[in-house]
Amino acid sequence: MKNVLAIQSHVVYGYAGNKAATLPMQLCGVDVWPLNTVQFSTSTRYPKFAGPVTTNEDLVKIVQTLADPQVDLLKRVDAVLSGYLGSAEQVDAILEIVDTVREQNPDAVYLLDPVMGKAGKGCIVAPGVAEAIRSKAVSRANITCPNLEELQILHGSELKTFADAVNATIELAKRGPTIVMVKHLHRCARQEGEFESLLYDHNTGKLYHLTRPLVDLPRDPVGAGDMLTGILLACLLTGSSALEAFEHCQNAVYKVVLKAKEMGELELQPVAVRREIMDPPLDYRAVELNPQDFVAKHKAL
Repeated sequence: MKNVLAIQSHVVYGYAGNKAATLPMQLCGVDVWPLNTVQFSTSTRYPKFAGPVTTNEDLVKIVQTLADPQVDLLKRVDAVLSGYLGSAEQVDAILEIVDTVREQNPDAVYLLDPVMGKAGKGCIVAPGVAEAIRSKAVSRANITCPNLEELQILHGSELKTFADAVNATIELAKRGPTIVMVKHLHRCARQEGEFESLLYDHNTGKLYHLTRPLVDLPRDPVGAGDMLTGILLACLLTGSSALEAFEHCQNAVYKVVLKAKEMGELELQPVAVRREIMDPPLDYRAVELNPQDFVAKHKAL
């Protein structure tokens, strides 16, 4: 059994952060050790929410206690997953935790979900967070899963076309991560009105592009990106190839979002489609592309 230390937010009602990722990851065959950075009543999208924030000191102390010889559990952790980070200091705390885990298990992987931006809103994190993620965290990660806005922040220049996005994805992989998944291409998509995603495997040099329907909801569901990232990691840890993990997570989360629409819910509905999360029908398959075709086009521009 593979174990993931998941360091993200938590909500009592709804699905965001660890609440969105834990059940799907468990359904995909890994155990999850949730380390909650906050525990809020709901996501921050609601008019009012409340709950405590876990201090950086407590986050580090919890992990160090798991590593203490009297407890001796941290060596079982196979991967660390981090999501939304509230301050530049919290980036340092997460990297300290990654170091502690790797001292116990040198083979442990780190998935960085660089939650920093939203389409149409740009950077949404506190001052210093984006720079800390860009300068410190990316090079330490084995896997990273930005959306288009976050890819643009990490790349440092505006991305306008599909070729721009491909080029930025490949360049990001050169800075440390073996696998980069761009969760949603938004304005850089090739077809308007579709949900498109990229995955680049730096080990093999393979580039994949997947297109699936964009589910029309009154507002974008909170937690879908957290769920995508979690399922991708779970599949990789349980032996799937990068391509298999990519197709699994995209098709599974599509079913979750589609069920929310069918039920008239604004929150994700993973429990209602738990079987599809475990073994989703692969209605939407990835297409392999030649990275050089798009890198050459980008350079020509």
